[in-house]
Amino acid sequence: LYSFSSGKASMIIMIMTLVVAVNNMTVNVILRLFGDRRKTVLLSGVLCSVIGILLACSGFKAADGKFLFILSLLLIAFPSGYFPIFGTIARELCPAKYTGMAVAYLNFMAFVFISLYQNINGIILSKFHPQEGTLAFSTDAYSAVYLFFLIGGIISLAAACFVPETKGTEIK
Repeated sequence: LYSFSSGKASMIIMIMTLVVAVNNMTVNVILRLFGDRRKTVLLSGVLCSVIGILLACSGFKAADGKFLFILSLLLIAFPSGYFPIFGTIARELCPAKYTGMAVAYLNFMAFVFISLYQNINGIILSKFHPQEGTLAFSTDAYSAVYLFFLIGGIISLAAACFVPETKGTEIK
């Protein structure tokens, strides 16, 4: 995509991975910046992903959308490091005797949806053909994938609106 060399593409993936890892370690700083309002941080993360998806879709339509696409990947990667907040919310919403099961279920569902998304993305991409002489698909193919992501992002944003704020909640 965008004629990235394999080296440049792997560098972008490495940077995304580092963004997730650093954010995973500094998520408490982010939480403090938001006044420990977990729901606000959760909503900001989902919104960050939705904006990233929309930027990617814009980049696919732009004459040279490389910058928008790279920026979108960083916006999508950033909240991927929010996992400690998800675990905290699960702990605070469940009685202590169910905390382990709640966090395990959260982990389980994350992997279930990763698997589902991979398969659905494969189905979407199978409707298109790689560009001649490459393994890359057209921007139309990636637009279709990202529109699918947008559906999930909007559903996630709506669901996050119903998560109760747990700031100041005693762990039961």
